[in-house]
Amino acid sequence: MRYNVSDQIKEYYDNASVDKIRDYVYGNKRVEMAWETILSHVNNPVNVLEIGCGIGAMCSRINARWPASHVTGIDISEKSIEIAKKLFETAQCKFYTSLPPIMDNNKRFDLILLIDVLEHVEKSKREQLVSFIASNLSDDGMLLLAFPTPHMLNINRQFFPEKLQPIEEDI
Repeated sequence: MRYNVSDQIKEYYDNASVDKIRDYVYGNKRVEMAWETILSHVNNPVNVLEIGCGIGAMCSRINARWPASHVTGIDISEKSIEIAKKLFETAQCKFYTSLPPIMDNNKRFDLILLIDVLEHVEKSKREQLVSFIASNLSDDGMLLLAFPTPHMLNINRQFFPEKLQPIEEDI
């Protein structure tokens, strides 16, 4: 799975990797809530995929909580993936800018995560993403989505436009 993304969007997310490090060090309430949701609904996943993994902090938590799991994180930001590999990569936890070809259509995931990602996917590309998820989620697998409400995005649009990312779609 590789989306055609403009260089401007890739550059934005490469630059945002500093914010992701800050969130890892100081915490991010939305990520913490997603983690609590994972802990309350997931039990011993075998193959995990996080789409939009950033610097890999959530993948690392999953790897630490369930060390036998195989965790794959993907992100369009090469800089974020470089950081993820340096900080968190293990034999069981790997990071890529797209799924490695050997995994495409050969490995199904029992947990797929999109944490604060779906709202940044262009509407025209969502069908491709949904199709990918549907064909790669195991029959008894779980998909976990976390995203801001349209109300929250409208507040940001009105009062904090500097917080908006290049693509901010209401979900």
